[in-house]
Amino acid sequence: ALEAGGRFPARLQAPATLELGADRVRLGAAEIEAGDKGRIRLLETAWSPTQSVLRGDLAGLVVETEPPRRDGRPRRNADPLRLGARWDLSVGRTLEGEARVFREAGDISVEGELRTRLGLEKLEAVLSARGDRIDLAVDVQGKELGSVQGEAGLRARRGADGLWSVPPATAIRGA
Repeated sequence: ALEAGGRFPARLQAPATLELGADRVRLGAAEIEAGDKGRIRLLETAWSPTQSVLRGDLAGLVVETEPPRRDGRPRRNADPLRLGARWDLSVGRTLEGEARVFREAGDISVEGELRTRLGLEKLEAVLSARGDRIDLAVDVQGKELGSVQGEAGLRARRGADGLWSVPPATAIRGA
């Protein structure tokens, strides 16, 4: 069993297999319910000195950008941003896979003299890894915000110790 309370409640929905060894860690399929804050499914989670694998998804992750009222209650008619995500990543001799974060529902308010809602219709970020290349693409669209697209990429390096890093002088391609 695993359960946490407080601001970030979480509860493991069913027993999950956990293998621990000096040269490996593996967590069997696990589903974590976070109350009204969302659900996380870990489909495959494994680590060894030569290979790490992360596969899973999440749904309904609430991102609260509006501060609650002074009495602690949420603001009336608040439509918090809810995110989903999927990831399938493998790190070993090469980097392989993809991680995607996206808007499921809701909006973001920007504080200023007047509180402005962005009117989000789409929010998506996709991280792709192939070989030694890491690319990120972002697409945001909103009624008040307009449209923003961007992409960036770089090359990572695997050291003699097998660990991956981004050297400080790495060139970044972007648009």
